[in-house]
Amino acid sequence: MAPKGVGLPAPITFLRDLFGGDFDTVDGEVNATVASAQLVGGDPEAVALTIVNLGTDTVFVRPKQAASASAGIPLVAGGGSISLIVRDDGPLATYDWYVVANSGVQDVYFIRLSRYTQIEA
Repeated sequence: MAPKGVGLPAPITFLRDLFGGDFDTVDGEVNATVASAQLVGGDPEAVALTIVNLGTDTVFVRPKQAASASAGIPLVAGGGSISLIVRDDGPLATYDWYVVANSGVQDVYFIRLSRYTQIEA
């Protein structure tokens, strides 16, 4: 067994091997309203994206185009979520994603994991 403090933590080593580079996360919260708005912008190096509805009513999310109740993926109140990873879902995590609330103002959280292969000076 390796002594503590030697090497990288297992999750970092796993992700580096899986995605072929280092990675960074970006997260945030958006107040979704009844007018569709961009939830998260596109990122060609994104390898995973999770969106969670923290609000008290259903929200609808959709890649590439405005979301609506009739053209969106419903995320139920209080924790409905969608998780995308490039291995299973292809390029979906790289797209712009839009959100609209069923009613009022709803809090929606996102976290995106993106790969990078060079560090800018």
